[in-house]
Amino acid sequence: MEKPIELNSIKLFFDSNVYFPREDSILLSETIHVFPKAKVLDLGCGTGFIGLIAAKQKAKVLCSDINPFALKLAEKNAEENKLEIKTIQSNLFSEIKEKFDFIFFNPPYMIEKGKRDEWIDKALNGGKKGREIIDKFIPLIKIHLTEKGKCFFLQSNLNGIKETQKKLEKEKLSFKTEKKKKLFFEELMVFEVWAEK
Repeated sequence: MEKPIELNSIKLFFDSNVYFPREDSILLSETIHVFPKAKVLDLGCGTGFIGLIAAKQKAKVLCSDINPFALKLAEKNAEENKLEIKTIQSNLFSEIKEKFDFIFFNPPYMIEKGKRDEWIDKALNGGKKGREIIDKFIPLIKIHLTEKGKCFFLQSNLNGIKETQKKLEKEKLSFKTEKKKKLFFEELMVFEVWAEK
């Protein structure tokens, strides 16, 4: 029987069909400071790593993914860590109607190379400019945030940071860069986003 790997005090099993947390997920995890009973959405949850950190902070967590293997794994990891989450299969917000105090999203942002037939490819490839999923996501943020809700999502500087800023402004969303991490060939950053008053 495989043994879980511990990451940020969370024990995680893995599955070759599911993206395992790397520098990007760890950077996003550093933004998780939620209040007890906060409604939290871990969108594109993968292993459930982000949602489980929020659950550890006593939030009410919904883990969502298009990948059925990811949902099964998130549930297994929740059980391993004795934490409670709910799961739902959804393509972005297609099956999600409610609003959240916090949304966390590490979207597929790699520039597409080849087909996206495998589940793991869908977790990585963000289309020809790496923006395909980000561009679908941004117009939906405000609809799914509570009045004082906040959204945190990750992006690479290779995908057009100014383009993201323009799209956020168009949707009347306020934002700031919450975290940054320089890697060998790119810089990762986490946007903190909220609705303009």
